[in-house]
This record gives sequence, C-alpha cells and structure tokens, in this order.
Amino acid sequence: MCSLTASSPTQGAFRDGKLLIVTQGSQLPAICLECGQPISREPRKRTYYWHNPWLFFLILAGLLIYVIVALIVRKRFQLYLPLCETHRRARRRVAWAAAFLLIGIIPVGILIGSTDTPNSGLWAVLVMFLMFFAGLACWALSSGPLRPTLINESYGRFKGTREAFLSQLPPKPHGFGVIV
Repeated sequence: MCSLTASSPTQGAFRDGKLLIVTQGSQLPAICLECGQPISREPRKRTYYWHNPWLFFLILAGLLIYVIVALIVRKRFQLYLPLCETHRRARRRVAWAAAFLLIGIIPVGILIGSTDTPNSGLWAVLVMFLMFFAGLACWALSSGPLRPTLINESYGRFKGTREAFLSQLPPKPHGFGVIV
C-alpha cells in the first residue's frame, strides 16, 4: 500500500514527455493524478490490462477468436491511483450517472413506448440507444484517468496523466529500456 506522504521518494515512477512510466511493483507518490495536490485517503487499487493493438485485426476472423486470443495474451498491471477528495467525488458522480443511464434504459423505454404519441416505439428505441451510449461514455470516464499504452513484464506506460502530477516526477532515466 502507498504511504500518504507526498514528499516520500518515489521509486519506479517516471515521466517521459506526457507519459507516465511505472515499473512493476512500484508506488506512485501520494499526490492527485489530476491536480497534483497531496491526497488524504489511501489510493484506490486498479488493475490495468493491455495487449498489442495489432490483435484487433483478429476481429476480422471473428469476434470470439479475438476475445479468446486477447484474454490469453493480455498483460496485467496493478497500480494504486492517488486521487484527492475533490476528484474522487467527481469520478463517483460520473459513475452514478453511468449506472443511472444504463439501468434506466428499460423503464424509460417502457414509459416512452407506452405513450399514445405517433411513433412512440421509434422514439423509445432512439432514447434507449442514446442512453446506452451516454452510459458507456460516463462509465469510461469514471474508470480513471490513466490508459495503458504498453504493459510488459518490467513496466507499464500510461497516458492521461495531467501535467500537475507529471511535473513532480523525475524524468525517465537514460538507458531505461526501449520505450516503443
């Protein structure tokens, strides 16, 4: 688990331009990923998965084949995400909005479809479709600021970190692996 002192030295977390590089098993500093301010609560554990983007071409052979191969070859990376209380609450609100939109699809569709207006069934399907994609978008936003661009046995490379956080990290050491 991560220590809650923002001044504690960070081993294994570096910046490479706008990218965050974290070695396996290391900790991020106890500062918010969004605003760079010290955090007051324990970071939230998150597991990231990544596979080579070339695997998406397997969808042409069939979705089931792609899913099976992707599950077999994906790489896993566990990380504790430090967020301040303000950004933690904001993510929680977006997660609740996602749940409301995704769960509310059925009752809203039934309510709209049961009205006596012309084309109420068509309107119900349209509203349900929009609610579904809005819910997926909210769910993706609430999942966290980081998105892996590479995970291997030694380190993970992530995008989506704000400059306020990255500016407090040391640069990637010279000769630190080949970052592709």
